[in-house]
Amino acid sequence: FIHITIIYLLKYFYYFKKKYVIFMYSSIIFLMMSLITYFIILKLEKNYLQNKIIKIHSRLKLIHSKISDYERTGASLCKIISTLPEIKEMALSRNKNRWFLKLLKQMCGVSYIWIMDKSGTITVCSDPKYEEYNYAFRPYFKKALKGIANVYYARGVRSNTVGAFFARPIIVKGKICAVLAIKFNFSLVLGSSFQQERMLFVHKSGAVLFGTEDLTDVSLYNSSQDIPEDLRQEKVFGQKETLRPAGYKLVKDNLLQDKEGRLWYLISIPLSQHGWQLAKLYNLKPIFQYRLLLLSIYTLLFLVYGFLILRIFQNREFIFRLEKEITERKKLQKSQMLLATAVEQVAESIVITDSKGIIEYVNPAFTRLSGYTKKEALGKTPRILKSGKHNPSFYKQLWATITKGKHWYGHFINKKKDGTLY
Repeated sequence: FIHITIIYLLKYFYYFKKKYVIFMYSSIIFLMMSLITYFIILKLEKNYLQNKIIKIHSRLKLIHSKISDYERTGASLCKIISTLPEIKEMALSRNKNRWFLKLLKQMCGVSYIWIMDKSGTITVCSDPKYEEYNYAFRPYFKKALKGIANVYYARGVRSNTVGAFFARPIIVKGKICAVLAIKFNFSLVLGSSFQQERMLFVHKSGAVLFGTEDLTDVSLYNSSQDIPEDLRQEKVFGQKETLRPAGYKLVKDNLLQDKEGRLWYLISIPLSQHGWQLAKLYNLKPIFQYRLLLLSIYTLLFLVYGFLILRIFQNREFIFRLEKEITERKKLQKSQMLLATAVEQVAESIVITDSKGIIEYVNPAFTRLSGYTKKEALGKTPRILKSGKHNPSFYKQLWATITKGKHWYGHFINKKKDGTLY
């Protein structure tokens, strides 16, 4: 469209005559180059996005590996602690030996340790304020009661902190008599870097359990504020019954759009616990900026190209005038060089000053006659030659004539550097 417009203007408004055909052909070539560049930009964008996804995916894998290590550590700790005689004694006798649990908590670096009876009630805990509460609704308790050691991610119903819950049956004489549970807070497991890098712990339904402050306990791309039924029954989000809408809309798989119309790519990897995944939102705006920047530069180059051709074809005479002017300037420079040579070799003393009377140039004859070197004279005034033989009105008349742009003729009696007059 731009090419056609320029050609039209050239033909009908700039009296381009037959030369517009040449420009049209060159424009077609340039248009083809533009299309090629456009596809190159698309390829660059694709590679740019793939590289970003690979980097983010690698970072997610690193955090996933860290979580997996904590899962193995938590499972091992849970297994070891469940076999301790003191733990089995507390499970059988309901003895509230809290100091022992507190000691284990400090040694293992966990947030909480507690024992639950077969009804789901906490009989003893490292923090006594959680005792006597029933958590039979938690999946980790149900699985442990069936003899399955497991890990479960959720927000504490009363602590209101998100963490990983590890549970294992306490077996005495071949029978399950209680359930041991330990909890690692996510702030301990994932660290502050998780939130600083704007990563998310999100459910397949779009419910975000843990992330940045503005994206925690939110529904990422589900317009409904209700917590999914299975998560609500398990109280994964603690006492919360609804989630704040984050304002994103699912455009297609892994592609979201916010309220301002910006596109975001959801990069994620699944976790061992069914339905949960580690994710990060990547803003596609830098890619579009990259495209617009290149296209803007190329369009600018195209316009410059077009108008340069126009200028060349319309002003052929300018080149000849320029050549003529250059020739004349060379002649002038040659004349000036001859004049400068003549001034240097002339026998008369020549002094050139500025409007304030400061000497800017003296020829060799001046240095011979006055005795002053060129270095000594430059920057001084002609007063260095003053002999005292002329009255002030003489000099006043001289400068008045010169400053008016007129010629002054006369004779000077000057004084040389050695004091003699000439």
